[in-house]
Amino acid sequence: MGIANANKAAQYTRYAEHCVETARTLREQEARILHREMAAEWIRLAQLIAEEVALGARSARLGRKADVR
Repeated sequence: MGIANANKAAQYTRYAEHCVETARTLREQEARILHREMAAEWIRLAQLIAEEVALGARSARLGRKADVR
């Protein structure tokens, strides 16, 4: 599950990069703003998933330590 989520976070980051690149090519200010907002949301989602991955890894390590005792 952790690897799938890490891949999803990376994919969301790529989506954000695409939104930023697209925003740079647009003439209309509203469209640029919208794409930047979408990029910010993709980044937010990627960060949430990255935090979940980190928490899962930490929980797994703690679980293994508890098994050793």
